[in-house]
Amino acid sequence: MAAGQYGDRVLLPAWDGSSEHSFTPVVSMDDDRARNRVVDLWSRSRAPWLARVSWSIAGQVPNAVLITVPASTRFTVRARTVRVEAANLHNAANAVGCAIAGNAGTTRYDNVYEVPHPGTGDVDIPVPDFATRVRLELQTPASLATAFIKVFDAAGTLRSRVDGDEQPAEGVWLGAASTLTVGSQVPGRVLFPLQL
Repeated sequence: MAAGQYGDRVLLPAWDGSSEHSFTPVVSMDDDRARNRVVDLWSRSRAPWLARVSWSIAGQVPNAVLITVPASTRFTVRARTVRVEAANLHNAANAVGCAIAGNAGTTRYDNVYEVPHPGTGDVDIPVPDFATRVRLELQTPASLATAFIKVFDAAGTLRSRVDGDEQPAEGVWLGAASTLTVGSQVPGRVLFPLQL
């Protein structure tokens, strides 16, 4: 690869569906200086996976984010070091990869972190880094009438409650939220758009 570019790929074993994810290193990049970097993440199998990405500019505490990669995605960060780890979200082996290019612009891309909801009642979910909103989607949309999202701040104070069928189309703004309780008796997913 050209100077300032890094990449690699790995084969992830099939996921057993458990809530615990086993992460495998994909790429670790250290450069002589901070640059705007485009990070491309993909699956040759076109199957979903979870990326754990951390980056820093120069010796600072690294930023970190979890991104649900549906088949492929891209984002931009300013960094000197970037590390990408992967966990499979597919029930078959999944060949995933990452490429990092230096001297990129600062274009923002749409990314999301997805948390499955088992449909077994109330589930507490910490708000992921870089999340701006949350949206609940269920297997049967009519069931949103009995579902809800409760938003709590870092002190554990309830800041708002939004019924599933009253959430805005773009999702519920998180602001200073720290944790959520999402209640539903129907399986679905909780989506967090990420501002990267």
